[in-house]
Order: sequence, then C-alpha cells, then structure tokens
Amino acid sequence: MDMSGRLARQSHSVGVRRALFQIQLWTGVGIGYAVLMSLSGSLIVFRRELDKALCPSTIIVPPSGPRMTDAQLQAKARAAFPRLDFNKVEVRGSRIPGAASEVWLTFTIT
Repeated sequence: MDMSGRLARQSHSVGVRRALFQIQLWTGVGIGYAVLMSLSGSLIVFRRELDKALCPSTIIVPPSGPRMTDAQLQAKARAAFPRLDFNKVEVRGSRIPGAASEVWLTFTIT
C-alpha cells in the first residue's frame, strides 16, 4: 500500500478524530472568549455615545419658578394619583443642569 492510502486510513482513526475535535473545541472557546471580551469592552468604551443614540429623550425644562425639593415632588406625585396606595415614591434627580427629575412610583395592584 502506498503512503496516500495509509494516510487516508489513518485520518479516520479514533485518536486523530479526538485530537482534531479537541483542537477545534478549544480554538472555538478561545475565539468566542476573545469576541465576547471585545464586544463588552467596546460597549464600555462607547457607553455614552450608545446612551445618546438609544435614549435621546433627556428633557430640558426651562425654569419656571424655584426648584422643588424631593419631598415636594413626592407630595405632588401622590396628589396626582390619589386613588393609588404607593409602596415607594423615589425621586431621581439629573446631573444635567436644567434637566427634569424622574419620579418613580411603585405600587401594588390588588
């Protein structure tokens, strides 16, 4: 039998298949890990640009009087929905001057 015939038969042996499978497996795991790290790193680097592109709804409010305190905002939110019993009323102020504060209302539906 010539060399090419022996090589063709040997490539189908179990040991060679296992070795090739392990090489392919660990190469795929390594490449997958590298791609995952690259994508997550890119998301971290471009987080501000992505935030502006995906959430462009920062509301800038022209001042129309004195700024309300958190307690005043909570009282106004409760007065706006008098029939609801709120578990929690949270005010999240913005770091941007002139931007609106967010009021998060948490309640239980019974």
